[in-house]
Amino acid sequence: MGLPSVCTAVGGVPEVLGSGARLVPAENTSALVSALQSLLDDVESRHYWAQQSRQWAHNWYDVRAIADAYLAMYQGNPLPDLTRQPAPPISPLRDWLQQVNQWQICPLPKVLELPQQANVLVIAPHSDDETFGCGGTLALLQQKGCHVKVVIMTDGSQGDPQGYCNEDVVSCRQRESIAALNCLGVDDVMFLGEADGNFRYTPAIAEQLTSILDNFVADWILMPSVLDYHRDHVAVSLSVLTVWQQRGCRERVFLYEIWEPVPATWVVDISAVFAVKQQAVQCYQLPLEYCDYLTVVTGLVKYRGLNLIEQSGQDAEAFLELEPTSWRRVLSHLFNLRGYQESVFQ
Repeated sequence: MGLPSVCTAVGGVPEVLGSGARLVPAENTSALVSALQSLLDDVESRHYWAQQSRQWAHNWYDVRAIADAYLAMYQGNPLPDLTRQPAPPISPLRDWLQQVNQWQICPLPKVLELPQQANVLVIAPHSDDETFGCGGTLALLQQKGCHVKVVIMTDGSQGDPQGYCNEDVVSCRQRESIAALNCLGVDDVMFLGEADGNFRYTPAIAEQLTSILDNFVADWILMPSVLDYHRDHVAVSLSVLTVWQQRGCRERVFLYEIWEPVPATWVVDISAVFAVKQQAVQCYQLPLEYCDYLTVVTGLVKYRGLNLIEQSGQDAEAFLELEPTSWRRVLSHLFNLRGYQESVFQ
């Protein structure tokens, strides 16, 4: 039937099924659960094991070949050659084309309705990420009476490799963060001071993040995308998602974009506060010594404004929401793509 199979490696099962099925140890519940979960969550895994089963079945001996082999053994004759040519690989392209035929002609991300009087936790790996990625949205949330708390994970110590800053780099980065967030109307900021450029998930980080989430009681969490090119951005997001999962995926989670656009599911019309965001970006004088982030941010906002084609706005920020029922599958695809990019970059 060409269906992917999961079987326990007992008795004659490995001999009969060989590489045509995914074999797991007997009496190992976790291995069985892991194998089944991967087939449920990952379409590529299902296609792979379906292909393996078809090829194995194609190469299996038919009744006549088995009977001839038995007769040859009893009669003392050489055994017949039972090898067969491998079946052609099964390509998922046809299935994908069928799916595409059912899609809408050109769906656009929906405009996200921002909450009133909510608690919104913003995770920024470095000072400036929060402003570049979702500064306009933060300004709008403040206007709607939300309590916005920004947690900046690293100390910013690697933010001045050319030595432009005349003061302590860590202090400079924190001062600029506070100034930028004040422009956006945010006055609740927390600096965790982890190693800039070498962020690692540790039990201590897990404990800190758990404490923050427990005490703040967030309704929404905003964090960078795992597609982002900076290693710290990916590590920070995965760390937060680990704690989010352990706590039962209670909050709505949105990934914002900085170095790499996200496959957006939502956009926020920030036209009314885009000038405020630009002002906040200009507070980051040290980063601006290295890159014209104002032009970069403006370009991304204008590009995302295309998603407001049915609205009156021209400036937007984009987000990908991870939902409790599908986040594992979505995150797996994103992380695999990011891993592929990493292999190409090296």
